[in-house]
Amino acid sequence: KDGVRLYIACEASDSLMVVDTTKDRCIAEVQVENLPHGVCLSPDEKYVFVSNRGTDSVSMIDTTSFAVLKRFSVGDEPHQLVTSADGTRLYVANAGSDDVSILDIKTASEIKRLSAARGAWGVARSPDHSQIYITNNLSHFVPFRAPSVSEVTVIDSHRDFIDSRYRIPEANLVQGI
Repeated sequence: KDGVRLYIACEASDSLMVVDTTKDRCIAEVQVENLPHGVCLSPDEKYVFVSNRGTDSVSMIDTTSFAVLKRFSVGDEPHQLVTSADGTRLYVANAGSDDVSILDIKTASEIKRLSAARGAWGVARSPDHSQIYITNNLSHFVPFRAPSVSEVTVIDSHRDFIDSRYRIPEANLVQGI
């Protein structure tokens, strides 16, 4: 929150780089698993989570010691991720399996997997913390030469159920949110 640290997923080195922005230098390089992609902090900033596309996992790293504390198994090709507002759950968009893994952070286990549209990619929490938004990188299947139709999947974060699905006409490659 103070802008002093920057966390960067480095796919080529299978690592998480930690940069001190006040000193303009790398203060740690943490080995994670294969092809790290998404990065998010816990609400209290004690942990950083990294999705690993190549091993279908998420690494949980202590932000003080830079030790990998846990590894979570998730769906195929995880991309972006976000915690619940209270920091007890983690939502992970799995592009290869078109779904969202919901993880219990304390037990390092998947408690639920919800269906998303094709190529689940981006993840964000609504400002009031009641919903989790998932972008989907690939269009729904449409007839030949018909315009693409993408989707944003909306999860009710209190019940961990799909609340709604917003279709985005004439859109493809919907990624960040």
